[in-house]
Amino acid sequence: MVFTLGYGQDGPTRIGELPLFQALNGEMAESGILIPKPDATPIQGGAKSVGQPAIAGLWYQIDGHAKYGPAEWLYRWMFVFTDTAALKVHARYIDTVGQKIDYEGFYDTENNRLQLVGPMRDGTARYQLTLLEDGKVRIESIFFDADDNAVVTYTAENAPAE
Repeated sequence: MVFTLGYGQDGPTRIGELPLFQALNGEMAESGILIPKPDATPIQGGAKSVGQPAIAGLWYQIDGHAKYGPAEWLYRWMFVFTDTAALKVHARYIDTVGQKIDYEGFYDTENNRLQLVGPMRDGTARYQLTLLEDGKVRIESIFFDADDNAVVTYTAENAPAE
């Protein structure tokens, strides 16, 4: 993996400079729905997280604790530009239930949206973060099986913790 920094160009050189990540700074509270398999009853839940720039601002890190029904886990997201001019992003997700997913994608400045795709052992993970007009962040995550059928769906909104 090659990382490039573009100094002197227009636009952000560090991922934490993007409005989306500025909205995720500090302590956040998340509320959402997890559908653990097709035809399952949606499970409401939430998470508490802390977002902050890391490694001199080159990376952006989110550490959290999620609880949806009986499922509970700790997680970490790490985001970094791999090409600042093209706003290409690499992200890594790890958690205490054994998931480790490396994502690649891009940041859409017009819509303040980060779109990522990552390979999984038996399929693909697609993850999207969107900065909403009210300052909240919408989270959408879908795991697809090898036949491209959605098998796990997660949607939530994230806002500053009160």
